[in-house]
Amino acid sequence: MAASVAVTRPSLWLLGGLGFAARGGLLLLALPVMTIPSPVVISILLRDQLGTTGLAQGSDAVLLVAVGFVSAILVACLFLAAYADVAAFELVATDAAKHGLGQGPGPRRVAAGARLDLAITLATIQGAALIPAGVMAVFVAERINRAVVAELTVPSSFASPLAVRVATAAVEPLLALALALIVADVLYALASRAILMRESDPSPGTQPSATRAAVRGIAGLLRRPIDTLVVATLCWMVTLAVVLPLLWATSVAWQGVRQLFLAPGAGSDPELLLASIIATLLFAAVWVAGSLLAGFTSALRSAIWSVDALR
Repeated sequence: MAASVAVTRPSLWLLGGLGFAARGGLLLLALPVMTIPSPVVISILLRDQLGTTGLAQGSDAVLLVAVGFVSAILVACLFLAAYADVAAFELVATDAAKHGLGQGPGPRRVAAGARLDLAITLATIQGAALIPAGVMAVFVAERINRAVVAELTVPSSFASPLAVRVATAAVEPLLALALALIVADVLYALASRAILMRESDPSPGTQPSATRAAVRGIAGLLRRPIDTLVVATLCWMVTLAVVLPLLWATSVAWQGVRQLFLAPGAGSDPELLLASIIATLLFAAVWVAGSLLAGFTSALRSAIWSVDALR
């Protein structure tokens, strides 16, 4: 059911793409083309803020500005992702009603005036679910900061890139951060679907508050632990099955483009110039196709959780 809805509703792909990008998917797809600065470049860029033991004194203002900027982006991303979830749920619930799935008479639709408030509510809940991940991110940042300083002052090895050495040094908090993100994803999925079901319930009667509906939704993890685990595992398997090959294909395509641009005579040799243009167009096609595929995958994940709530 969820797969058929996602396939036959191209508008869900756009909403899925919006949610995927807002939750960090855009940054994830950009990773293969991002170049990590070398230790020398980092030392030059941060010469006034970086000391032998970490951030130098007087860097608090720079750090506060950076934290404020990142926080503003996170709030905007949470809202965009929540709004995409509201619109996607309505589309899935409408198709589900046509197939006799769902409770109550008629399709489930959110009142037009309530969509903005509902998106803010879902964004707030998602932000609350991400608080443990935010705490773990602080530990990750602290470990990465120490690892970067250590590698800049006394490199442990020159055989592997700086990013690999830093990630290896921070592997434990990175794994804990990944686990916190997975748990937050499951809790938000349960709470958001419960609130969406409450807000779009066409049957008469008094509905529970958003907070109570969210608690009931999360309590579903205790009532149906096996079913919830199966749905969550399926969603993550779908994501990894698409995103990992996509990152590999993007990385390979970018390496080909990069080698052509860095080849001797790339700016003067007509054949190399033509090959560079063709390779760039092919890379752009791979990136756009990958973005659409990632949007479809995100839409499918959302539909799976919504159909499970409507059962």
